[in-house]
Amino acid sequence: MSKSLKRSNPGQKEKFIDKAKELGCDEDEGAFERKLRDISKLKDKSGDREK
Repeated sequence: MSKSLKRSNPGQKEKFIDKAKELGCDEDEGAFERKLRDISKLKDKSGDREK
């Protein structure tokens, strides 16, 4: 990314991080894996997933 682009919107990264925290996002890989398993279980129960 060019330096001029970075300077044009210096707070974008901070805004993204704040919104992710507000939405309950987590940087923990284990938490991601648990959520992924939960989502896949929901798809299995609804029959949307091909076997």
